[in-house]
Amino acid sequence: GAGIDPESFARRDGGAFRRRCGINGRPLVGFVGSLASHKNVDKIVDAMPLVWQWNREVCLVIAGFPDGPYPELDRALGRLNSEERDRVLVICNLPEREKGDLYDALHVFVMPSIGESFGISYLEAWICNKPVIGAKIASTACVIVEGTGGLLVEPKQPSDIARAIIELLADPERRRQMGQRGHSKVTENFTWERICDGMEK
Repeated sequence: GAGIDPESFARRDGGAFRRRCGINGRPLVGFVGSLASHKNVDKIVDAMPLVWQWNREVCLVIAGFPDGPYPELDRALGRLNSEERDRVLVICNLPEREKGDLYDALHVFVMPSIGESFGISYLEAWICNKPVIGAKIASTACVIVEGTGGLLVEPKQPSDIARAIIELLADPERRRQMGQRGHSKVTENFTWERICDGMEK
């Protein structure tokens, strides 16, 4: 299985990321990963107008690594009006050293991808104590236990993605508990040290 190095995320400063991006204290939802159609990042963008009906202050950050043309995302961003577009920050090729700061700044991590065999980004969010939202597909359901470390959504339905985002943003205690459970899951099962120990045995 996949693993991560917790030390890579030990020194993180979400406040610094927020100051650099001018987000300050606003609710922040984020995606980190390759920009490819199977990731359904465009569906996250399409979900945001529904989230903004609930709270106009919510911001979305897309920290992506281009993986060829992604016209669906371009079209989704183009459907936003200028005021809405100002609430979406797109960062291409985020430096590895800034990943921890970004995760630390988030309230909720969302990646409704249908192309994951595992989904290492969920581990990265969890090690930073963040709840996650993933696609309701078999491989992701093996990583994210519904209602424990995060929520599972219909990946092609912006309304369901919006529903999950709003649920978590509206409940700080639930977010805290999910983030803690996710952190425990990673430290107990998915650090490279644990993975290597299992391989050796």
